[in-house]
Amino acid sequence: MSHFSTETVYTFSSYPSLIEAWQTTITIDAASHPFLLHGMLAISALHLASKRKPHEPPQSPTSASRSQTTAQNFTHDDYMRAFTYHQDQAMPVYRSLLQQALDLDHNEEFAVHSKQSWPAGPVYAMAVLTAFIATASISDNSPSLGTEKTQGDEGDQPHEERRHSHTTLVHPPPTLSSSISRPVSPETPAESARSETIFSNLLSLFINTRGTRVIAKAGLDMGAFQTTAYRHLITSSTSADEVQFPLPSSSRDSRREWYATLRKQMLDDVFDADDSDGDAGNVNEKGGKERELCAAALVCLEDVHSGAVRLLEAKKERLWHLRQRRQDPRPIKHDFVWLFKWTAIVSQEFLALVRERRPPAMVVLAQFMAICSLFEEEWYVEGWVRNAMEAVEHVLSENKGESEGENNEKARKWVSSIAERWIGTRDDMNEAGVGE
Repeated sequence: MSHFSTETVYTFSSYPSLIEAWQTTITIDAASHPFLLHGMLAISALHLASKRKPHEPPQSPTSASRSQTTAQNFTHDDYMRAFTYHQDQAMPVYRSLLQQALDLDHNEEFAVHSKQSWPAGPVYAMAVLTAFIATASISDNSPSLGTEKTQGDEGDQPHEERRHSHTTLVHPPPTLSSSISRPVSPETPAESARSETIFSNLLSLFINTRGTRVIAKAGLDMGAFQTTAYRHLITSSTSADEVQFPLPSSSRDSRREWYATLRKQMLDDVFDADDSDGDAGNVNEKGGKERELCAAALVCLEDVHSGAVRLLEAKKERLWHLRQRRQDPRPIKHDFVWLFKWTAIVSQEFLALVRERRPPAMVVLAQFMAICSLFEEEWYVEGWVRNAMEAVEHVLSENKGESEGENNEKARKWVSSIAERWIGTRDDMNEAGVGE
């Protein structure tokens, strides 16, 4: 628990109030709710595993304190086993509590099953932890991808070099975009299976982040969060005053222009291929509805993207002096909770298109992945963009016949354009208006 309170929580957010909530109220509640305690220990173990290379032998003892020396004796595999143990202890109780409070079988996403008393705060905190773990499942530190996270000779690098090597693997456009735009080469069975696992984990991420929203609404409806520290976990992603922070018109206009291009030119291009065959009336009607859903998802994503940029600038202004007084060297970064809110609020109908692997939905998903490079320094999103983009490439490279193949190829070109525009070096991103 010491590592969770002193290290892991600081990777969740830059907000002192949110960090304090995890360190005080939520930690105290975990003592009387073992499922939450196990959830905290699980994500802490996963965080510690990310600091070790797979199959790395224990570090040699030093003159450090006894606790530090003990920690050095644990390997990556030891921490992964601890993660699995604590996760297995937490999830059955957590799911049982969800079933008591929510109608999980109902078609409506926010149906409350029972008004009986249930620990809304600890359940919501566990939902947030589950969302972080679901996000990590797509990263290079994924518990489900195992040791496949290294590529080439990367596994032979010192740990610190490996941790930052994703910068060279993900950010330069020639590396990622060329892999998307090049002629499709056959995947090996192992590569295909890995991409399928990542895509499945992406779908699980939507489910888990949406779960936090369901629980928050149910808890708010019963008045559970009115005067508790748990409210910080909710309001940190919905603070209206901070998303009004003014930004330079150049970066704002550049972002607006790009999203307008996606809503018009991209959808025209991809749906033109979709409408080229078959019963024109039925195809156009279906395509029209699908186009509306994708356009709405892009509007939602643009709002989240703009809000994330504004929120960061507001945080810098509000927290800079506080950090200076406390001599806190940690950088002020984008918040996971805000940026990933898109996965929680985008429509169910659009999510159905993602499940069906529809090419226009894959392009929208790729745009979301691209802006996630804003905060890829955190351990739970290390290599996340590269892995997620490779999964989208895999989906769009599937052979589905001549008509759908043309549609997929047009979508792949748009995904390549997204990679070239948004997934560059930090300087490139600032010039494009991503981080300003």
